[in-house]
Amino acid sequence: MNNLTGELCDESGGTITFRNKEATDEIPIRVKRVTAGNRPRRYVDTCAIKAYQAFVSILYCVGLALTGNSIEMAPTVTLPLMVNAAVSHEEFMRQNPKWRKARTGQDREKWIAADEEERDQQLTTQPGKDMPHLRELPGGKEDIPFGHPCFPLKRVCKIKSNGKYKIRWVVLGNLEKVAEECYAPTAAKKVVWLMFALCIMTGMCLRFFDIKGAFMAERPTRDIYVTIDEKFYQLNYSLYGLKDAAKVFNEGLVSHLKAGGYIQSKWDQCMFYKLESTNSYVYLVFHVDDFIGSGTSEKVLDEFYNHMTKKYEITSNTDGMFLGIHMERQIQANDAVSYIFRKPHQLQSIFDKYLPTGPTMSLPRDPMRQSYSRFFDIDDSPACD
Repeated sequence: MNNLTGELCDESGGTITFRNKEATDEIPIRVKRVTAGNRPRRYVDTCAIKAYQAFVSILYCVGLALTGNSIEMAPTVTLPLMVNAAVSHEEFMRQNPKWRKARTGQDREKWIAADEEERDQQLTTQPGKDMPHLRELPGGKEDIPFGHPCFPLKRVCKIKSNGKYKIRWVVLGNLEKVAEECYAPTAAKKVVWLMFALCIMTGMCLRFFDIKGAFMAERPTRDIYVTIDEKFYQLNYSLYGLKDAAKVFNEGLVSHLKAGGYIQSKWDQCMFYKLESTNSYVYLVFHVDDFIGSGTSEKVLDEFYNHMTKKYEITSNTDGMFLGIHMERQIQANDAVSYIFRKPHQLQSIFDKYLPTGPTMSLPRDPMRQSYSRFFDIDDSPACD
């Protein structure tokens, strides 16, 4: 740059000039169409059905190969295809309404009864607890120490798959500033699939476990005050919505498992095992409050269940869902056991994306053919400078 004139100069000192922009723009620029990037709606469900059946057949043959069985032992299995099963926005809002609409809608009596059930669960001593979850402050707001925050409770409404109306009181933990680490580990995907593979190859017993009200099972690490319906309470146990609720539950769970003789793996913090002998052992993998256990016998799984019931309210079943993987156990005519693994939610998301409205990427790409563009109702935008 020339310090005297302020003009841009090249290496030899000559002045750099620019041509007029209007003279260079000889080719007009076309504005991108609104419908660019969309595919026409012309996909057949039959193609997806055949692909789905082939996918399930391959998985089943892999399972037979791992167990050393022949294809003649495979039973005739008909799995339903979940296509176009996604609920509309109106149905979703009906199943998950806001409390303001739930208490004034046509199902208000059911929602009010569900709220009373949740209130009774929070304010009365539950089985296995020595005090209720919430302790009401007799002096109201005056009993809260000066400068201590008080967080509001929110009602989360949901109609469950069995038709039950459920309301859960949740703390607005987003209003809290926690300086400590709130990290809680989760199981690795490779460990889960390794558990499934070992169960199939070695013929181990498999069972699913679920802890009810997991985040309400541990004591909070600090004094927490909440309010709802113009009443003030102090938490005796942790509650959903707190930023460190997952961490507090995880620490209490790990401590309880170690007290029962279960050893934590060095490779995955969410994997535990207990080795009684070479013919009696059990592996456990948990993700938050969901467990999957595989043992050499039903006895070792029953021992784990009995140990967990000492502190938690837990349910158990042999067929269930774990991390989106649905497992179904089948017994053959010769008492051989086989397993079917599916991922219905992932398949459903694929069908919802590619079947009802088509994918979001344009085919063919460039150039745009007239036979392709005629499927769009919107006229092309005019050329402009």
